[in-house]
Amino acid sequence: MTTLMGRYRLMQPLDEAQTAWRAVDELLQRDVMVRRIAEEELPAVRVATALRHPSAVIVHDVVTEDDGAWAVTEPVEIFETGSVLAEEQVAELGLELLDALTAAHALGVVHGGVQPPAVVRSTDGRIKLLGFGMSRPYGAYLPPEAERTPASDLWGLAATLSTMLEGRSPFPTAEAIRYGQALPPVRAPRLGGVLLPLLHPDPTVRPSASRLRRELKAFLPKKRKAGEPWRFRPPVLGLMAAALALVVVPVTVNLVKPDPPQGKTKDFTSLPDPCALLTGEQVERLAVLPKEGKPGERGVCMWSSDPGLPSGLRFDLRVEVELSDDPRGRLSGERRSVGFLASADSVPGLGEEAFLKKEAFQSLSSRGGGFTRMTVFFRMGDAVGSIEVRRSSKSDEKDEERVKNAALQGAYWMAEAMLRG
Repeated sequence: MTTLMGRYRLMQPLDEAQTAWRAVDELLQRDVMVRRIAEEELPAVRVATALRHPSAVIVHDVVTEDDGAWAVTEPVEIFETGSVLAEEQVAELGLELLDALTAAHALGVVHGGVQPPAVVRSTDGRIKLLGFGMSRPYGAYLPPEAERTPASDLWGLAATLSTMLEGRSPFPTAEAIRYGQALPPVRAPRLGGVLLPLLHPDPTVRPSASRLRRELKAFLPKKRKAGEPWRFRPPVLGLMAAALALVVVPVTVNLVKPDPPQGKTKDFTSLPDPCALLTGEQVERLAVLPKEGKPGERGVCMWSSDPGLPSGLRFDLRVEVELSDDPRGRLSGERRSVGFLASADSVPGLGEEAFLKKEAFQSLSSRGGGFTRMTVFFRMGDAVGSIEVRRSSKSDEKDEERVKNAALQGAYWMAEAMLRG
């Protein structure tokens, strides 16, 4: 058996690359975990050895061998649950992890990779955060800013808690992360709404840790006290399978249709104002557009960016809502009208029924050009709503994904506004 520094006997690899091992500290006769770390991580990991918080995985030691450096930590297990968690459970867990991050930040340690696989369980059943100073975020959990700061850790915490609430990442693509186009919360709109501002692409406008702590405490069940250790005991089954060494696979994100709660649909006594269904801030997040929409024909509102902008930045947004004696038939008619050059995909969790119409046109002329247009149609009670987002530029996969995300995000916001009345 290989032994590190004549003390840590490696027992069992935890990943195929053998960068993380279960081991035994033969000096103190205790189980540990050792993980290979990069040279640039050494300073932060050494500082992290001073971090002693009940919700942070303890870093016992940092050792160097001829083949590199290793961090020695307490042994932990993958944290898995059988389903998405309730709001109060996620709030409790969020408070524990937030306290660990706050303690680390006070020492000048930035975690740098808060993501679901970094949430683990210690041998006593307590949920902890692994990887201070040595975590590398990936895919849907990679903050949009280049420099890792405490604000980056709060972004990662919000993305992680959102995943536990909804059963999927809040961001379907890297482009969505860059532009702050998070999928709206469906299963847990109250707590999900608290987390959304932390996912803003600009770290300077994200809420503070103290504000997040206050808002999470509002979700605590009265039978528990803040600060009481939060534990999951066996049996536990799988929500996220992830190696302890944080060697992970890309995440596939799907919109999740919730169980149909009451109050998610209604009939309307009057036609909703289409220009009031999106706020100015929401319009700005969807695309480069003025905040104020221009009313068109009855039930229609339109936003158009400055025609003087380069074509790659020009967007058009159209919102329409109408009341119908046969909303199901009206929506079916829209679906049947999808032509040969377009396609339609069902959208779960939006009103009583919804679909996305996708169109992309590439000009064959030498001057190039074209457009990408995504339209979401949905019905709610006796109303049929739609939102169309069009980008007048040469079409490619990134453009199509961004326009699609904007249309989906806008549709959920429309539906929420219609429900509020």
